[in-house]
Amino acid sequence: QQDVLKTNIEISKLKTREASFLQEIVGAESMMRAILNRPQTEPIGILEYDSLSPVEHSVDKLLAFARTSRPMVIHDSLGVTEGELMVSMSKQEYLPDFRVSLERVTMPVMGINSWSVTAGITIPFAPWSLSKASARVQEAEAEHSMRESMYRATQNMVEAQIREAYARVMSFETQVITFERAIVPQSYQSLLSALTEYQTGRTSYLMLIDGFRMYHELKMDAVMARMQYEQSLASLERQVGVVTLNAIPRISKENQQ
Repeated sequence: QQDVLKTNIEISKLKTREASFLQEIVGAESMMRAILNRPQTEPIGILEYDSLSPVEHSVDKLLAFARTSRPMVIHDSLGVTEGELMVSMSKQEYLPDFRVSLERVTMPVMGINSWSVTAGITIPFAPWSLSKASARVQEAEAEHSMRESMYRATQNMVEAQIREAYARVMSFETQVITFERAIVPQSYQSLLSALTEYQTGRTSYLMLIDGFRMYHELKMDAVMARMQYEQSLASLERQVGVVTLNAIPRISKENQQ
């Protein structure tokens, strides 16, 4: 009778937790509909994740790809190019302008038929305006230096973010594999062993309940680790600048050789 009462208590506790989980599901589905711009009455359906696919790219390859493909890095690199052009255009104000013209003069009435050549040079600055031209060059060089600093800072920030996200992915990947291949199966075998011992009277009901709790808690921990893995993977993809890491071309061993 005590075992039956303890079972009813455990069932009641599980129903309470189930109600809490259902409430969280409703909130998550509502947020997902808002993100996808769908009506709140449209069903989401059952969400399932595929089997774990380890990340095949090294962190060095991800960094190399991000340096040439991430929009933020490309934007700042174009800013550096623009700064170089501005400096070059500012320095051209020091160069004089040359003008050469060839003219043919024909006057049949007066019997004139001749050619004339004219050449000229225009100095773009005067001694009293030379300081203004120098100031414009200095301003362009300062702007270029600032953009180079911003570009280097962006590269360093992107590299740090990618390395951190990659380390998190590798950590959670190890946790997921350990849960799926070792912890959860061994916990299930332990639960079956406890059930057999309880049926033969070699253990108490509390030990069986503890085994049941531990098994389901480990399953929840495994799901939580998988969720954290997917979140960290999405963060890594965002830092690299791709929708999915599968979009990064793979280099075969033959091409590497």
